[in-house]
Amino acid sequence: MYLDMHANRQTSRNGVMANEWIKWVFNLLSKIWTRLGHNQKEISNKTYEESKPIQATSVTSEMKHASLLGSFNIVSYNIRYGNANDGGNSWEFRRDAFYRNIQKLNPDILCLQELVEFQKHELLAGVRALGIEYDCVGRARGHHPDEGEYSPIMYKPSVFELVSSGTFWYSDTPDTPGGNTWDSGLPRICTWAVLNLKAEPSAPPVIVYNSHFDLSVISRKRSFPLLLSKIAANGHDTEPCLIITGDFNINSDDEFTPLEKAGFKDSYAIKHPSATAAERSTFHYFTGKPNPNQPKIDCIFFKPKHSGLVIDDADIDRYHEDNRFPSDHFAVWTHFEIKM
Repeated sequence: MYLDMHANRQTSRNGVMANEWIKWVFNLLSKIWTRLGHNQKEISNKTYEESKPIQATSVTSEMKHASLLGSFNIVSYNIRYGNANDGGNSWEFRRDAFYRNIQKLNPDILCLQELVEFQKHELLAGVRALGIEYDCVGRARGHHPDEGEYSPIMYKPSVFELVSSGTFWYSDTPDTPGGNTWDSGLPRICTWAVLNLKAEPSAPPVIVYNSHFDLSVISRKRSFPLLLSKIAANGHDTEPCLIITGDFNINSDDEFTPLEKAGFKDSYAIKHPSATAAERSTFHYFTGKPNPNQPKIDCIFFKPKHSGLVIDDADIDRYHEDNRFPSDHFAVWTHFEIKM
């Protein structure tokens, strides 16, 4: 009987110990589970906070999180008209350097100012020999389509498909060839083009307006509002990939106020906000020396707050060969990404 009682007590003690062991293990597992759950919550919250986009202050910053639909390079370049008597800087002495400059920049869209008819054919052939093929839209500013200077838009047909294009005159009669009623020394024009990106049919069209403004203050003051009204009349003012290029011949940055009020900003100024006046200068009259007393007259504008365009990079190109400059202006260029 003693043995039975002892066995029962031992069994009971073993049962209690087993229960206490199970309870201890259960509590330990509960603590581990709770801790794991807490850590998982912390990790989850941290992951969410890291992935949550920062509140954007403009559409441009939001576009960083949008889908990339394509990209392209655009250049604006005053070529200096080919029949100017510039001595050793005349077109015949600098044209090969100009072709190589275009080869270096390799723009998908090339917006020129001051181009004349014979120069156009030589340029297209010259860059073709270097492996770059362009189609060209635009007409000359005179009464006849090939009379005087062009402000053409050249584009790579391998990259873009032309949808539509046109030219208007900065005058009281903008649709009349040769129009010149605003104290301009010469007729002034704007050529525009609507281009579809071939590689991505879903991308919005790239729309470019390329101008060469007059030296007359009166003419320039009237030209900015006409440019904006023509963009609106063509239904392009709300398009997400709208670009304005050109040589604007301004005397002061204040002259750009109409464009800035409409939401346009110069791509170089956005990319280089701390650039000095000398660093921003683009007209050098074949010297290569920047003029700190002259504002930046060659620009590429777009609407950063209402745009499908994001600047990847932008700069002024100061290409030269043994102190020979391709033009009396520097080229300005921007690499845009299309994000929607």
